[in-house]
Amino acid sequence: MTLVSRALMLAAASMGPLISGFVSVVIFRVGYGDIGGLVVGTGVNYIGLAVALSAGCTVMSVRTFARLRREGAEGSQLRDALRQENQVAAFIAVLGVLVVCLFATTAHLFLPATGGATTAYLLSLVPWIASFPISNVLFGAMQAYNRDKEVLFANIIIAALQAGATLAIVLLRPSLIVALCLLGASQALISVGVLCWRARLVSRTFGVSIRGTYAPPWKIPRLREIGDRALAGVDGLVFMMVFLIATYVAMTHSVSDGAAVALIVSFMRLVVIPLKQFGLVAGRSLLLGGGDVSSARESRQKAFLPCLIAGIIAAALAMIMLPEEIRLPIALMVFGQLLVEPFAGIAYALAQVQYGPATVAPVLFAVYGGVVPVIFLVLVLTGTASALPVWAALFAGRLLFASGVSIVARRAARQEHAHKSVR
Repeated sequence: MTLVSRALMLAAASMGPLISGFVSVVIFRVGYGDIGGLVVGTGVNYIGLAVALSAGCTVMSVRTFARLRREGAEGSQLRDALRQENQVAAFIAVLGVLVVCLFATTAHLFLPATGGATTAYLLSLVPWIASFPISNVLFGAMQAYNRDKEVLFANIIIAALQAGATLAIVLLRPSLIVALCLLGASQALISVGVLCWRARLVSRTFGVSIRGTYAPPWKIPRLREIGDRALAGVDGLVFMMVFLIATYVAMTHSVSDGAAVALIVSFMRLVVIPLKQFGLVAGRSLLLGGGDVSSARESRQKAFLPCLIAGIIAAALAMIMLPEEIRLPIALMVFGQLLVEPFAGIAYALAQVQYGPATVAPVLFAVYGGVVPVIFLVLVLTGTASALPVWAALFAGRLLFASGVSIVARRAARQEHAHKSVR
């Protein structure tokens, strides 16, 4: 199976949860009005936060098991490695649950109009949130052993089950709080089922029982292990925050500007996250095959066509949905931004897997933690934070990010080549 086909399957698989979350918001908004849509939408945002926090478990799991597969590891070696990965993931799961419980108990302060509905829904999501990190470890192990078809099939079933459960709950017409608790319980049940299914598949793939490897840890993982996984998943969290801030910055100019930025952000998030799979798959292939810089360049070239198609769709959406005075320049920028994506988000994901997350994380923090927020601040202070300058800042940041990733990845490749030559 080619790199493109594997990446497309995983990209399609990663879109499943995004689409099912969107469908849940729409169904609850239709069934329970704005309050229902707001509460479920808030829950989806917190789920997205949990996904971002645990995404590093997938990246590090791919790195670990791709290396072990290349070295010909079997049986007890794979089992021990899985237990070590799961110990770190379980600790991250505990942190995630604590964060969600904190949000749940303070939700009435931020969303007083929803009463206890938000609190009830977030608490019902705790089993789902807790299962994310360990499930992602198993997900990474499946990717390392090229079980991509099973991943796609399972995610299609998950998305269909979640959408079906949401629709069934709304059709039953219970009270809002009961409906939200039922929704959270159904999502938690599905997530636990997915965890068990992935564990069984990984056990068959490894050829050894993995019972006990996902038990709670008896020792606190080393700080470096937590840090590696935090760095591997922090890009999603940073981008979520930057997109959120961009929307609020545009809203300081006018509601229509904020709505315009929010519209493009919602589409870009739906596209950019799945496209990242091209980098993850390419990094996995290079790690397994010991590829070089030319191999990485070839993988980026193969991602160009999907990025081109996404760019055309994004530009068309901007031309149709945005106000006439800003539609053309923003359409051109989002088109250009997606053409650059093979050298930005995709190259970043590739470098994360091949060289480690600490290699490219400084570029992420420098651009999106330093340069872009400063530009936003200048726009707000000068009263020029309309949709066009805000998106121009995001576009410039993406170009700078792509340049930084390219420089750092080339330097890492030279260092790795020199290290191999010395050996």
